[in-house]
This record gives sequence, C-alpha cells and structure tokens, in this order.
Amino acid sequence: MDYFGQEDIGPDKAVAGPTPDAVAVVAQRLESIAREIDAVRLALGPLRALGWQSKAAAAFGESVTVCNTALVEAVEDVRAGAEAVQFYAQNLESAAAGSPYTGPGLGPWFNGGPQ
Repeated sequence: MDYFGQEDIGPDKAVAGPTPDAVAVVAQRLESIAREIDAVRLALGPLRALGWQSKAAAAFGESVTVCNTALVEAVEDVRAGAEAVQFYAQNLESAAAGSPYTGPGLGPWFNGGPQ
C-alpha cells in the first residue's frame, strides 16, 4: 500500500492504452471532419454572390462572411488536432517498437532532449 492507501501499481497491474492504429484512425476521422466543415463553408460561398440589393441582403452577406471566417478557423483547428493526434500515434508506434522518438528537431531524451 502507498501513502494514500492505494494498492501499489506494478507491471502486472498496468492497463494498456490505445493502439497506434486506433489513434491513427481518430486522426483520419478528424481530417475527414475538417473536410466536411470545409465543404459546408464552400457551399455557403455562392450565397454571398446573390444579386440581392437591400439592407437585409447586405446584412445577410455580412453574416455569411462571419460564418465563413468562423468555419475557416474551425477547419484549421480541427486539422491541427488531427496533426497532433497523428503525431501521438507515431510516438505510440515508436514506443511500441522500443525506440525513442527522433523526429524533426528532437533527439532521444537521453541525448539531451531537443536539438
């Protein structure tokens, strides 16, 4: 028992996390969601070009522009999330292979960390 009265954790009690492949599937799904959001954004685009001439039409056009900007930001955020999840999947793969990650700008941690 540890200080808090919990059972000690050992290798025989470790719970496995997600597999690299399962995490990569999540990254792929996130990228797919980003494409779906972008498709909605592109579908809204022609609405700004309608030949309406009124205050209501101008307000609607401004609203579509605001939506477009928000959707662009959402696509960028979801894609950034997909990249981070893919990076995590690659690190899981490296860990499963028993080798430290040596990706862009990084060396093994026993070698001093970021290079």
